[in-house]
Order: sequence, then C-alpha cells, then structure tokens
Amino acid sequence: MAGKRDEQLARRRDQILRAAAQVFRARGFHVASMAEISTAAGLLSPGTIYRYFQNKDALIQAVIETQYAHYAADVDALLGAPEAFARIFHMDGALLQAICTPNEYDPGLETELEFIRNQRLAEALEKAENGIMERMAAAVRMAQENGLADPGLDTESTALLLFNLIEGLVLDANYRGMRDMERMARTTRTLLRRFLRPEAVPGEDGRC
Repeated sequence: MAGKRDEQLARRRDQILRAAAQVFRARGFHVASMAEISTAAGLLSPGTIYRYFQNKDALIQAVIETQYAHYAADVDALLGAPEAFARIFHMDGALLQAICTPNEYDPGLETELEFIRNQRLAEALEKAENGIMERMAAAVRMAQENGLADPGLDTESTALLLFNLIEGLVLDANYRGMRDMERMARTTRTLLRRFLRPEAVPGEDGRC
C-alpha cells in the first residue's frame, strides 16, 4: 500500500510541476499566483500545493530541477554513445526540431531571468546547468576516444560551446518560432563537423 501511495504522491507532484511551468510561461513568475497554478493542475484549492512545496520559490526551483533532469536524459540520448553522437554529423530537420522543442517543464524566459535576482535560485540553476555541461564534456571525451571528435579540443570548453549553441537554438525557436529546420540543420551539421572534425570538412550537401 505504501508503494501505491508513494506513486500517487509522485503523480500529483508532477501534475503540479507541469501546471506551474505552464502558468509561469503564460504569466511570468511574479504575476503567476498559486491559485492559477492550482486551477491549471485541477486541484480543489491552492492549499494542496503547500503540501508538496513550502513556497513559490521552492516550487519554481523544483520546476527548473525537473526541467534540467529531462534535459540531462535528452543529452544522454543524443550524445551518450558513439552511434548516437555520430548522428549530429548527419542532422536533419526532424532531429533539429526535436532538439529545439522545449520540454513541458520549461517555465519560460521571463521566469528564468528571475533566477538572476534570487541568489538561492541562481545557485540551483547553476548547479543544474553544470550537470548538463558535465554530461556534454563526458560525451565529447567519449567522441574523442572513438575518433568522432578532434582529440586536441578542450573538453570543458567544447561542452560549454555546445551547451550555448543548443540553448540559443531553443530560445530562438521558443520566442521567434520554428524556422526552416532543414536549412538550419544543414548549416548546423556543417558547423559541428568543421568544429569537431576539422579533418573531414563536408561539402554543401553535408556529406564527408
């Protein structure tokens, strides 16, 4: 029975997190109210939220941590094995669109900017981002060991550049709309090949 109860609590918590992200995206962190989040989550009263989260700051911190946990899983799927890493050199529009599509825990740019003004939240965001970059650095080292990336590249700096490239593409897609993804994919894969594998510069069609 305890296991079933724990499952129910986890589902309710996740329901609140997804609803909070939705309201934060639409309304911004400061304007969004616990009452609006409660309604979006299908709860009878905002008081239910406080059974799971001490306050609004704790709620948004949990949203960000969950968002980045999902990003970490995406990074592992995209770059975590040699055959997966090699896909980025043959990126098509569908893969790029998948990379650029924010997950359902994304609270929006305005809310993330709040982290700059709140030290505790800023520390939580930095920790989450560092976790992603550590995964990317590990993927770059793996690629170097398997002949998929220039062994002379500094892994940490390369991970930071990849992180900022992906984050920039996500922000652009989120706030300006999806562009011509096939065209963007051709440019992106050429850029990545020339940066990560300078000995194998592709032609205009993206093939070595």
